[in-house]
Order: sequence, then structure tokens, then C-alpha cells
Amino acid sequence: MSEKTPERIALEETAKELGLSIPGNIGDAKLADRVAKAQAKAKKTPPPAAVTPAASGVAPAGTRDGGPAGTNGAITEAQDDAGRVPAPAAEPQSAEVEVIGPRKGRWRIGRKFGQTPTRIPLAELDEAQLDALKGDSALVVLLPDVDE
Repeated sequence: MSEKTPERIALEETAKELGLSIPGNIGDAKLADRVAKAQAKAKKTPPPAAVTPAASGVAPAGTRDGGPAGTNGAITEAQDDAGRVPAPAAEPQSAEVEVIGPRKGRWRIGRKFGQTPTRIPLAELDEAQLDALKGDSALVVLLPDVDE
């Protein structure tokens, strides 16, 4: 077996740093191509978002007693008891119909339903489409609990 060239060693080290798994029998040219593509992809990927002090639980500089400086730790309306600002409330999820079809699949209302459940927002269906789904004995249709 021949010894590795310094270029090959450098390529393998770069590949490891990028998290690439490389087979032992890969050629230098192909390895160089994979490394170059991974480096280009790494440059396009934005850096991870910085952790905010509220998310980390650590009081930022300029705070005292868990509250902003100058408030003597007083809790403002936007903060909870621990001095954290709560996340905005999630938007309510729209009601969805879940449809499960036979193993071979079943076409209805312009869609194919198989064994994998398909979720359709109720707002996307008109009354005739909903009736067609409910009336098909080959489909299992699970309707949402809607408070009216």
C-alpha cells in the first residue's frame, strides 16, 4: 500500500472537519470535489441564531435582581414571575380533516389517499368535497372536534 500524500491527508482532515464520511477507496479527485461542495454548502448555511439571554435563563448585563437596571427587580407587565418575557402566543391551528385510504390507494376529490394519513385543512374543502369523502366506504375520515 502506498503512503498518502500531504494533499490527501489535508483533504481527509478537511472532510472530517466538515463531517463528511468518506470511503477508504475514494480517489483524490472525487474527495476534493466532495470537500469543495461541502465547503460551498457550509458558506451558504447561515450561522446558528444567537441564544438570547431570556432563552438561556441568564440575566443580561445591566440587570439587577432579575429585572432591568433601575427597576429594582420590579416585574413589568411583559415579564413573568421569573423575569422572562413570554413567547408570543401561537396562532390557533386550523381544523383539519384526516383521511386514510386503502393500501392500494383511492382517488377522491382530486387527491389520492393511502395508508398514510392525509391531513387537509377544513377551509380548503367545500361541502360537496367533504360529503364525497364521508360517503366513500373505502376511506376512513376523521373530522375535527369543532365547537359551534
